[in-house]
Amino acid sequence: HNLKLQKQVVALGDRIGTGKESDVYIAVAPGGRQVILKFHRLGRTSFRAVKKKRDYFSFGSKGGNTPNSWLFLSSISAQKE
Repeated sequence: HNLKLQKQVVALGDRIGTGKESDVYIAVAPGGRQVILKFHRLGRTSFRAVKKKRDYFSFGSKGGNTPNSWLFLSSISAQKE
């Protein structure tokens, strides 16, 4: 939704891949260029077991300075990917 509002994507196509941590879709950017979007699914049940093994989930709510929100963790997960 935000990508469309920011005019970075004009259309979302079919899902072209599914993994244990994310779903991959084909999309169309302005000008008709095809792009790939990867949506990390931190809140899904299948990812909850994985998050116990990741180092960036251990700080935040356990005394660190960084928030342990889904948005923050999704951002970190995408950067590491």
